[in-house]
Amino acid sequence: MSQLPTPPKRLRWAQNLGVLPEGPWLDVCAGPGEYLKHMPEGSMGIDLRPIPELDIHEWNFDAQIPKKLQGKFSVIWCSNVFEHVMDPHPFLLRLKKALNPNSGVLVLSCPQTLFDKHLWHGAYHGDHVNFFTLKTLVDTLKFAGFEIVWSGCPSFPFLPAFAGKILGPIAPVIQVIARPIKNWTYPPKALKKLNADGDFEWLDLSGPYERE
Repeated sequence: MSQLPTPPKRLRWAQNLGVLPEGPWLDVCAGPGEYLKHMPEGSMGIDLRPIPELDIHEWNFDAQIPKKLQGKFSVIWCSNVFEHVMDPHPFLLRLKKALNPNSGVLVLSCPQTLFDKHLWHGAYHGDHVNFFTLKTLVDTLKFAGFEIVWSGCPSFPFLPAFAGKILGPIAPVIQVIARPIKNWTYPPKALKKLNADGDFEWLDLSGPYERE
């Protein structure tokens, strides 16, 4: 039996940290299955272009996670996707529904925007519509109801975890591992709320309201 090639660096990094629960993964925007083939049994992908023979199903950024996939996955893998998403906040709320509510975690990796595009051109690809530093990525996840498990640079899997954390603020690629906060909702003075399906709705602003 032929062996699989070595997993990509950022996947190896996440696996080597020892913080990911056992169970099936969901590869978001799985492409040709580069990462999916290294994931545990029962894992599957979703993408704009389905590949049924690889268990990659049709899905787009703006769609809800199908009911049959909700609550099913121990890990959601989202690599080089978030910078393409038009509406990051509702996107995170939708992804949260696919996680096992008791133990699931999200692993999110994207380019970090630190320098002029002539020095770090990969972060400024023509299809990118969002631009993050490690801090803004962490804050974006926190404000969508996630607790941060780990954050830093995933590009050097041969280094110890503390080195990835040190390199995170200056690295070209960043990764955050986060778990949903149970029973999370928006703070009292927010102008939005979560509905019964876990999506946000704007409050009725026709009457008086108080802002912080």
